[in-house]
Amino acid sequence: MKNSQKEKKTELPIWGERINKLLKEKEMTQKTLAKKSGVAESTLSGWINNKKLHPDIEGLRKIAKAFGDIDVGYLLGDSECEKMNEEAVHRVTGLSDGAIRALEQVRKQAQTSQKEARRDKQGTKLEMLNYLIENIDENELLINMYYYLFGYFYLQEPANPDSPVIPFVKSKKPIEGLPQGILFGKELGQLYFIDIQEDLVEIRKNINAKNKKSEKQERIEYEKWYETEGRKLKEEDWDMEDALEAENDKK
Repeated sequence: MKNSQKEKKTELPIWGERINKLLKEKEMTQKTLAKKSGVAESTLSGWINNKKLHPDIEGLRKIAKAFGDIDVGYLLGDSECEKMNEEAVHRVTGLSDGAIRALEQVRKQAQTSQKEARRDKQGTKLEMLNYLIENIDENELLINMYYYLFGYFYLQEPANPDSPVIPFVKSKKPIEGLPQGILFGKELGQLYFIDIQEDLVEIRKNINAKNKKSEKQERIEYEKWYETEGRKLKEEDWDMEDALEAENDKK
């Protein structure tokens, strides 16, 4: 009960969370934000820390502008992205605003970087991301990567004490109440690493199969072209060569 009361005291309003997040991202203090926005520092502090004190729209507009034309809806929690154009992408794809900005930066560098090596590197990243997303349902690679990197695994006592099998609990975050002594994520995580390797091998097989199919299709198309147009062009080349040889013989 004490823990829940403590959490309620420290819980910030959505606009407070968002403003704090932006302050951290832009390495800005509340004092600097107050000066840039024209909102009194005491008022700004109250909006951030007091859930019952609601900011006015005009004040939020000033804060949004001070942060670099952030969408006011983001500060209020109506949208998940800082900019309106990013919100449209988020609603279609589910990508976070940070992921969208990172992709925009990679794409920009792939197109405009003055260093060819950097352009190629960023272009390769985009090509890989496109492949994984386009083929996202072909295997469990992303799920296995998630649990290998972020998963938590706990031993759990079996319902039947005589059971020889000890089941485990898989969670996306630590489970309160379970002692750290029964955490064995490192060992079980290795199993997910093996699954990742198997997924990568399977992806490679699929790519090779597609390449072979593509090569076979190219050969079929070439043979078809040769029968309809290529042979005729080749015969015309022979006729031209014969004509040139005849002219040279006359000379």
